[in-house]
Amino acid sequence: MTAQPRTIPDGLASLIERFEPPTLPPGNAPVFLFASAWRSGSTLVQRLLVSSGELLMWGEPYDHSALVRRMAESLAPFSDKWPPMNYIVNPEDPPTAERWIANAYPSPTDLLAAHRAFFDRLFSEPAEASGFSRWGFKGVRLGGEHALYLKRIYPDARFIFLHRNPYDAFLSYRMLHEIRTHSYWWYHRWPDDQVATAEHFGAIWNRLTESFIRWAPEVGGAIVAYEDLTRGSKFATISDAAGVPIDESILENRVGGTGQQRGEWDRAQHHLTPAELAGLRETAGRLGRTLGYVGPSTGGVRT
Repeated sequence: MTAQPRTIPDGLASLIERFEPPTLPPGNAPVFLFASAWRSGSTLVQRLLVSSGELLMWGEPYDHSALVRRMAESLAPFSDKWPPMNYIVNPEDPPTAERWIANAYPSPTDLLAAHRAFFDRLFSEPAEASGFSRWGFKGVRLGGEHALYLKRIYPDARFIFLHRNPYDAFLSYRMLHEIRTHSYWWYHRWPDDQVATAEHFGAIWNRLTESFIRWAPEVGGAIVAYEDLTRGSKFATISDAAGVPIDESILENRVGGTGQQRGEWDRAQHHLTPAELAGLRETAGRLGRTLGYVGPSTGGVRT
């Protein structure tokens, strides 16, 4: 029988149970914003958070490199058997040339602290150098299991999980691709996981949104629907979750995005095809209905 693959929560739990790494100190409450795929309002929320003047929110940093995902996945192999205890070097009895040293590992008790040092150097220190007291980032490819990992790295981290009607989100995604004629379909995982169909988009939305619902309570995160923001509510939820004041007036000033390509946007196909609708219902329909998403909010379906 094939063994079930190890997950990030599995590995993290084994690492902590076996090696008891010390709890890391607070990190000035970084804010992590996870959205359930593209065109879900993450940039809108990012701008709201930055409006406080206290917080530098990095935007999908090094997305093709998948830094957080790869760092978190590196912990998945930890189990009750791996790594073997005889591979781990006792600092009071270091390896020598006279002994078998083909497998000589530094102690896993330092591993999470090493991960923390990487993120501090990449994200925290540049934010501080730019005059910000706090930092965070948004992502559209990370799930709740990555939030669990980051919560262990930053015990005082704050989380916002954002989802949007998958039918509307995919339609916006496909339309944006239509007007950016020289652009490629975006990657969920570079270099071989481009998202070019409604079915694929819906599967990603479903997996991420399910993970938000599963892990948000574990990390004390807030789940917010994009539709609530467009109705003018949930701003207090975002402010409270991040621990910063926000300036709602910035929403009156659109920056970048499709607003500067309005002519092309108006000429794009504003309807889901029957095949696209079927693909979304196949992969995201059940969870979508649970959240009140039964189809495109505008009724945009081409027959």
